[in-house]
Amino acid sequence: MPSPPITPTDRPAASVIVPTYNEAAIIATLIRRLDDVRDRSGIDFELIIVDDDSPDGTAAAAHALEAPWVHVVDRRALRSLSGAVVDGFARARADVLVVMDADLTHPPEAVPDLIAAIRAGAPMAIGSRYVEGGTTDPRWPTWRRLASRAGSMLVRPIARTTDPLSGFLALRRDVLAAAGTIRTRGFKIGLEIIVRARVRRIIDIPIHFVDRARGTSKASAREAARFLLQVGRLYAVALGRIFATPRGPRADREPHA
Repeated sequence: MPSPPITPTDRPAASVIVPTYNEAAIIATLIRRLDDVRDRSGIDFELIIVDDDSPDGTAAAAHALEAPWVHVVDRRALRSLSGAVVDGFARARADVLVVMDADLTHPPEAVPDLIAAIRAGAPMAIGSRYVEGGTTDPRWPTWRRLASRAGSMLVRPIARTTDPLSGFLALRRDVLAAAGTIRTRGFKIGLEIIVRARVRRIIDIPIHFVDRARGTSKASAREAARFLLQVGRLYAVALGRIFATPRGPRADREPHA
């Protein structure tokens, strides 16, 4: 059965959401590094791990650490990365939401910079490999590097960021609300939110992207096909708005005081 909703009364400064599947070998390292980030930055964020019934015991490994700021959601329904993130959003208690991968390809040490950008008024911030100062691991396979660049070029007309497929992002809760109901089975939920919430102002935070040291990538031909279908739907949404009247609200404005 899924874990019950998280209900502590003290609201954290941010909620960091990490979807997992077969990450038992690395999850303790991720939690320890994020704990160090909490100590060094002084930011009291919570971590919500949403596990899709990993057969390797990822959820049990996270539970075993017994960290009070870490909440583990055990999902038993259909496995879906985007669905896991949406479930994490629903359980998050903060108004600043962060999404990152569990495999340490996204540096936990960049989380405070993403949160700071949102606190400064940005609707969304992206951990970017391609903005000035951003880098990628030289061990990253060439085919994946080329696929990432090609995918980014494909969607850049509808997503104003240097790294629209990063997957490492922070946003305000009202931006999530502006995106409406997210039903996609695609794995690029950040792209979905950017287009559906009409996010025009995105702060790119340079990161060093590290190729995963353990486990295997979730990338596959099936996921690539789902991505192309997702992109097609989002282009239809974006182009449809050109002819739609009146224009709906956009999520790139400053929050109301």
